[in-house]
Amino acid sequence: MQQLSFILVLVFFFNACVSSDTQVLEYTEANKLKYQHSTDITNFSLLTEKLLNDLCPTLNKLNKSTPLLVIDFTNIKELENHSELGFLLSEEIKTHTTQKCDWTINQIEFMRYLKIGANGTKLFSRDSQDIKYEEIKENGYALVGTYAFTQRQLILYLKIINLKTGVIIKSSTATTLLTDEIIWLEKKAENTKDNNYKTLVL
Repeated sequence: MQQLSFILVLVFFFNACVSSDTQVLEYTEANKLKYQHSTDITNFSLLTEKLLNDLCPTLNKLNKSTPLLVIDFTNIKELENHSELGFLLSEEIKTHTTQKCDWTINQIEFMRYLKIGANGTKLFSRDSQDIKYEEIKENGYALVGTYAFTQRQLILYLKIINLKTGVIIKSSTATTLLTDEIIWLEKKAENTKDNNYKTLVL
């Protein structure tokens, strides 16, 4: 009788272990498709500063009397910015560009003439007859930022582009772990009537 009881206990224990392992596997498989992020605070200033640390030496070799455009960061999947994450990142880049790279930046309403192309490196005018745009296109440079998500990370890309040739002069990348803050900013849409009239930095 004792032997039978011992066998039943072993069988019960074995079944419990199998059931527990199965639940863990099911949980793991289910969460593979979800973003895993922490509740920590993201230091956006430090993150964007890392991007410009690689680019400032190259920027300082360029003619500083030449217009430099700083364009809002866009999700690499859409190449359009409807989130506050892109605007926040570009504002940080503007600050570091003036402080770290010693470039003067002026804001103008110019986004109506420009957009990022499918490869993320081209700029186009909606009015090719616009004289001011033509001057910038022939003589200017642009800091074009994009970002992408993995399951656990936010990856940032920043490029210096010659507007006349479309050539990428220098590029930089930085990564950070996903946080609730990043996800919230990405999901929060910009509250404007027309995205074509956003402020562009020159």
